[in-house]
Amino acid sequence: MRLLVSCSHNGSVKEIVCNKGTDTSIQTALQPFSTRANLISGGSSGTVSQMLAVSDTLLLCARDSGVVELYRSKQKPIEYEPLEGEQEDLRPRFDISEFELLSSVNGLLDDSKLEHISKKSAKRTKIYDTFVSLSPLSQKKNTHFLLGTKSGLIHIIKIGNSQKLNVVKTHELKAPIDFVQIYDNETNAKEVVFAYGGEENLVKLMKLFSNYTEVEKIWEAKNVANDRLDMRVPVWPTALKFLDPIKSGNIDSDKLNYQFVVVTHWSHLGIYQTQHGRKPLHYIDLLPNKEPISNLEMVADKADELTPAGNLKSSDIDNFTFVATDFKKNVLRFNNKGRLITKFGRDDIVGSPYFIKVINEKYLVQGGVDRYVRVFDLQSARRITKVYVTGKCSNVVMLDDDEIEIPIPAEEKKKAEQIKKKRQHQPDNETEQDVEELWDHLESGSKSKKAKS
Repeated sequence: MRLLVSCSHNGSVKEIVCNKGTDTSIQTALQPFSTRANLISGGSSGTVSQMLAVSDTLLLCARDSGVVELYRSKQKPIEYEPLEGEQEDLRPRFDISEFELLSSVNGLLDDSKLEHISKKSAKRTKIYDTFVSLSPLSQKKNTHFLLGTKSGLIHIIKIGNSQKLNVVKTHELKAPIDFVQIYDNETNAKEVVFAYGGEENLVKLMKLFSNYTEVEKIWEAKNVANDRLDMRVPVWPTALKFLDPIKSGNIDSDKLNYQFVVVTHWSHLGIYQTQHGRKPLHYIDLLPNKEPISNLEMVADKADELTPAGNLKSSDIDNFTFVATDFKKNVLRFNNKGRLITKFGRDDIVGSPYFIKVINEKYLVQGGVDRYVRVFDLQSARRITKVYVTGKCSNVVMLDDDEIEIPIPAEEKKKAEQIKKKRQHQPDNETEQDVEELWDHLESGSKSKKAKS
């Protein structure tokens, strides 16, 4: 298994090479084979907040310093220092990555746009600009990317033929933005639809035209009705995922046909159908004490049910499950009714689970303030890997889930082969002997019972 982990304390990206079962919190457990730090830049101000593996050899990194970088990676075999007095080197053999900076663009963040928002925010702390999303605009070409910022800037960046980065266009939307989610359930060569929202910033659907120079708002959510005390319900969507559009029933061709789910900072699950209207179809309380909810990852029961952007390839709004996190230590899986199904990590996670990501519809990768990166089996919630990374984990990319072969000493290998050969030559004799002994035992038992009677 090979992971790239963004660490906040020194702006590095650590490459972790390990096998399933690795746990650095236990000395006697399996340990990672390599935890090399790469791309160190600028301390915490250079934290890589967004990463995207463009291909097997290209990596995009967006840093909190406002820089976006394109790296080329290549694999080379691990090299060890020779061991003194050892006749046999039993250290595992694997490849490690080397990175080469190809291109970069600067000045893509703007803190000044958030100064007036910080004074009104419920956080009561100064808000700094950061990148909230990095998504490809086309899965076929994979040359244009949408980069969203907290301050409401939407940058369209391109990788040119000479593998040079450039900014095609920058659009300004209402700030602050907590998420930008691409709709890729259906492909349209003429336009790209995406959703965004944030604190006191209702969910909006935007249409980005194929030339990327024009963007248009096509739909905006409406707040739910006042609560039972006739108080306004605060607005703060923090994450969103799309489902397939409605495919049967009474469909109004004059209305947009999108379905999506939203989680909010105020612990709500919102289920929307644009055919139904601007207000949510359902608005459900998730946690009893209204702990803030962040992150949203859909869970697929079958293979190929998630799009590259993490949307669900299903139009059944009444049958889905998802994973979300709170700000304390919980990674939780809910169903569409808001009922808690399972908890990932349970008491193992001791800091805010800042990052989660569903990988290959098999794994849930988690990282956060407690400086551990964990990999869970998505369906069973069983922890597979746990590795300490010395800093807050901001982002994770899984390059592969291959297992590294661990060498066996020649003597032990020879003994194992001898035992294997012995078993191959004697299975039938052993089985017949065991059967005869079993019948003798049964017959003697039946005779003793008859004698007693």
